[in-house]
Amino acid sequence: MKYFIIFFLFITSTQAEVLLVQQEGKYCYDGDTCYISIRYKDWPEAKFEKMRLLGIDTPELSRPKCQKEKKLALEARNYLNNLIGSAETIKIETNYDRGRFGRILASLKLDSVDASEALIQNGFGKVYIKGQKIDWCL
Repeated sequence: MKYFIIFFLFITSTQAEVLLVQQEGKYCYDGDTCYISIRYKDWPEAKFEKMRLLGIDTPELSRPKCQKEKKLALEARNYLNNLIGSAETIKIETNYDRGRFGRILASLKLDSVDASEALIQNGFGKVYIKGQKIDWCL
């Protein structure tokens, strides 16, 4: 029997609990957006949110410009979900800032490996540069 130790509690000046959660059997919608539950110490209950991984841009699944981009987006999502599913320790690091689409910006560490770096190193994404849009259809 395999046991997992998952560490989710991250205390900052706002003192909140952030948990990676599944939606429709997946932890992440695509290669750079994951699902979380967040509960600040003074909230009566947790709230469902989306988290945007820092430092990475991956193909779009919601509005792909071509079939190639959609295929690449599904591959990135599946790779990330598999990494999460096989991780023994999971750590979310955030200062609770929000990005352009209202998602909480955060780093995701899986067994001490940065998820964004793993995606980039394995060809599922590129380093995010603000204002630069990647054409995944080329």
